[in-house]
Amino acid sequence: MSIEQILNHEMQLSNYQLQSLKMLSYKQEEIIQYLYRVEDNYPYIQYNFNDSKNTVSMDKYKSYENDIRQDLIDQLFDCNLTNKCFNIAKFIILNLDNKGFFDIDKKSFCNQKNISLVEFQSIKEIIQNLLPIGCGSENTFDFISFQLQKKGLWDNMLFELFRNHLEDIANEKFNFLSNYDVSYESFVNYLSCIKDQEIFPYLESNALQNIIPEAYVTINNREFTIKMNDQYINALSLDESVPVHDKIYKQSENKFNFLKTMLSKRSETLYKIINMIITVQYEGILYNNKLKYSPLTQNMVAENINVHPSTISRGIHSRYIKINHTLYKLSDLFVQPYNSTISTYHIKNKIKELIKNEPFLNPFSDDTLVSYLKGEDIFISRRTVAKYRKELQIKNCNQRREIYKEKDEKK
Repeated sequence: MSIEQILNHEMQLSNYQLQSLKMLSYKQEEIIQYLYRVEDNYPYIQYNFNDSKNTVSMDKYKSYENDIRQDLIDQLFDCNLTNKCFNIAKFIILNLDNKGFFDIDKKSFCNQKNISLVEFQSIKEIIQNLLPIGCGSENTFDFISFQLQKKGLWDNMLFELFRNHLEDIANEKFNFLSNYDVSYESFVNYLSCIKDQEIFPYLESNALQNIIPEAYVTINNREFTIKMNDQYINALSLDESVPVHDKIYKQSENKFNFLKTMLSKRSETLYKIINMIITVQYEGILYNNKLKYSPLTQNMVAENINVHPSTISRGIHSRYIKINHTLYKLSDLFVQPYNSTISTYHIKNKIKELIKNEPFLNPFSDDTLVSYLKGEDIFISRRTVAKYRKELQIKNCNQRREIYKEKDEKK
C-alpha cells in the first residue's frame, strides 16, 4: 500500500472517531492556540477568548509528588511483568532524560542487567506504549519511527532517505531521489507525515506555569457538582451576516460545525471521566486523605463509561481540575488496587506505620508484618510484603537492626 493510500485509508476508525480521539488528547491550552490559527485561515470564523480569566497558577496544585516518571511506573502495574522485567522497566523510567529519552549503550546495559537484546527491546516497547507514548526511545529519530509504526505509516526506505539526507531536505534539494525508485510526490507526502509527529515524548520544565483546569468541582458533606470549563468552545463563532455564501464561506461553515461537534464531544467525554473519578474518590477528596481513596484504574473507568481504556489515557494525561480551591491532577486520583476493596497505597502505608513503630532491638520480619496485617483483615503473602517494602526502599529486618544499633552506639 502506498503512503498516499495509507494516509487516506480509514483502517478501523472513521474520520469522525479519529478526529474526536485526537481532540481529546490535546490539552485545553493547545486547543485554544489551534483555534486562533483556525481563525487566521478561515475568514468567516471568529475566535474571541480571554484565557487569563480561566488560568490557575500551579502553586494551587495539590500534588502527591507524582511526577511524570511515577505516572509511568504506576502504569507498569497493568502490564503483567515479571519482577525482573518490572524492575528493569522501572530503572529505565527513572533514568529518562528531561525529554523522555533513554539513550544508553544497549549492549553494556544488557550485560549489566543480565538480559538479552531481545528482552531489552521487549521491555522498551512496553514503556513506549505507556502514556505519554514514546518514553524510552533513544532519540528523536527513534521516537518518530515509533509513532509512524504505531499509526501504520512506517516505510523503512522513505524513513532512511529522510534520516540520511537531512541537509539536502533542509535546502530543498531532492536530486538524491534519482538514485532510488521513489517519486518526488511520495517522498514529499512522507515528509509531511513525519512533520506531523511529536519530536519529544515530553519536555520537563522547572518553571512555574499557569494552566487551565478542565472543570471546576464543588464538593461538600452531602454532594458534589461539576461545572465544565468549556467557555473556549462558546468563544468560537461564525459570521452569519455575510450576504453571499460563496465557496469560501461554505468551507468556513463546514469547519465551524465540525469543530463545534468535536469540541462538544471532547467536553462530554471528559465530564463522564471526571464524574466517575469524583464519585469513586469522593470520601478521600472530601477529607483530604489519600488513605480513604478507593482502588481505581483506567480500565475501571473505561468499563463504567463504555469506552476503550486508551480513551481514558488520552483524557487524563496532563489534565487538571479545580476542586473547591485546590488544583488536582486527574492521574493523581487513580489508585492501584491490590484487590477490589483495598489499594496498594493503603497496604504500603500500613507497612510503613508498622515499621515506624517497631521495637529497635527486634525489628519486624516480613513474616511478622504478614501476621500484623492479617490482624487488620489485610491478607497478603510474605513475598508481597517484601516486594512492597523494597518499593518503599525500606531495608530488611536484619539491616534495620544494624542501623538501629549504630544509631544507639552514637548516642
